[in-house]
Amino acid sequence: MAVFDGLPIIDGHNDTLLRLHSALSGQAGTEQGVGPDFFVESSEGHLDLPRARRGGLAGGFFAIFPRHPEQARLMNEHLVISEGAYEVRPLPAVDPAYAQQLTLAVAARLFRLEAAAQGQLKVVRSVAELQHCLQEGILAIILHFEGPRPLIPGWMRWRSFTRRACVRWAWSGAVPTPLVTVSPSVFPTRLMLDLA
Repeated sequence: MAVFDGLPIIDGHNDTLLRLHSALSGQAGTEQGVGPDFFVESSEGHLDLPRARRGGLAGGFFAIFPRHPEQARLMNEHLVISEGAYEVRPLPAVDPAYAQQLTLAVAARLFRLEAAAQGQLKVVRSVAELQHCLQEGILAIILHFEGPRPLIPGWMRWRSFTRRACVRWAWSGAVPTPLVTVSPSVFPTRLMLDLA
C-alpha cells in the first residue's frame, strides 16, 4: 500500500482520462485502443502509472468532464481577473448529446485501460474493492463525473455506471444545464454527490 504517515494517498481529482482520450482520438490506436502512455513514464499530463507508483499514489478520482468544444477560447473570453481574485462567468451550455457521447467514449477508454492493465489498476466498484486495492498495491480508480452535463437529460442511462464503478458526481455551477429535480431515492447506492 502506498502510504504517507500511515495513510494511503488518494488524489482528489485528475484529468488523466481526458488527456488519454484527447491524445488517442482519431488516431490508429495501439493495443486495445488505450495507448501505451499511461503505462510508460512521461513528463506529460497529470500522471501515469510509473509516476503514480513512485509518488506513492494509492488511488484517485479520475475525472470525466465534457468540455465545450471551444473551451479554451471561451474560458479566456469569460475570465475576469481583478486584484486578488478571479471570476469565470458562466460558459455557454454544452450540447447534451455531445456531452453524453464524449462521456461514454472516455468511460469506455477507462474500462479498456483497466482490461489492459493486467491487474495493476482497478476501477473500484465498492469500498471493499477500494480497501483490497490499497492493501495489494493496485492503483484504485474512482470514476468522477465533473458537472451535470453528461447526466442530464437521460439520468436512467447513468445507473449502468454505478453497476460498473463507484461513481462520484460533482456539480459545477460554472456551466448552465437544464434544471432537474431529483428525489433522493433515485440516487443509487454507489453514487457520491459533491455539491460544493
